[in-house]
Amino acid sequence: MLEWYQPGATLTETAKLLEQLFAESLGTTGLERTSCTAVFEQFLGVDPVTTDADGMAAAVEQQGLQLPEGLTKLSDSARWSLCFNLLLAEVVSPQLGHGRPTMLESWPAAEAAFARLDQHDPRLARRFEVFVKGVELVNGWEEEPSPAVLRNRIDATNALRKADGRRVLPTPNRLLAAHGEAMPEGVGAALGFDRLVMLAAGSESIDQVRGFSSTDA
Repeated sequence: MLEWYQPGATLTETAKLLEQLFAESLGTTGLERTSCTAVFEQFLGVDPVTTDADGMAAAVEQQGLQLPEGLTKLSDSARWSLCFNLLLAEVVSPQLGHGRPTMLESWPAAEAAFARLDQHDPRLARRFEVFVKGVELVNGWEEEPSPAVLRNRIDATNALRKADGRRVLPTPNRLLAAHGEAMPEGVGAALGFDRLVMLAAGSESIDQVRGFSSTDA
């Protein structure tokens, strides 16, 4: 995994950087930028930004996917998130990045993680993932610099996890301490280097391009 942080960068600048990277390493031309709303509506007929937990669960069932056990016992927020990620992984992602790399942006705010929210539409997060031939190669976001905002998100997430009977996650205090006035705006990203090599080599499995198999990891 290659990770980097680029102070002052935006998603547009990151898209240009990744377009150049993939052109050199994979021989691709161009990079498509699209939104979660656009691809979910295209492949599933639902907008995740405006669809509630019941609507997302219905979309899962319509696709013939298996809903996680105990889903009805979870909070609406947890149900929505599980369904969103299941649909993304099983239906949407495999169809992205064919022909040219696809940068999936404008994520629902509920999936913001440490991304800043869109100042023009706070329902959306400035988060992204990039796919090539259905494989996720890069993920990242425009960083939210405020430790108070991030702490509130973490506390809210843990409150929901506790209410659902799930394990409360430890607070990343060192990470929060690194944010604040000294934290410049910018983009943080992570690239799956082994996946990039796999695609560049025309291999069908990561195991074919590294010195150990997944079962030995």
